Amino acid sequence: MAEQRKEEIDRKALQKIRRHFQNLHQKRLERIQKELPPHQQHFIQLLSLLFHINHPMLPGYVNSETPAGLSDF
Repeated sequence: MAEQRKEEIDRKALQKIRRHFQNLHQKRLERIQKELPPHQQHFIQLLSLLFHINHPMLPGYVNSETPAGLSDF
């Protein structure tokens, strides 16, 4: 059996990939926001908020220990 070699990514390369992904995501979100009418822009913002919070009054609530939140929101 051939031994499989694990490819490792160093910390700097990983940070560069993460920044690139976040920048791409931000540009996509800005482009979507520009194309939508105002009421749909509000919906996109509210949808993000609903994924970000964990509250007993909202659907999907399990308990206060359940992980919730969006990075950089």
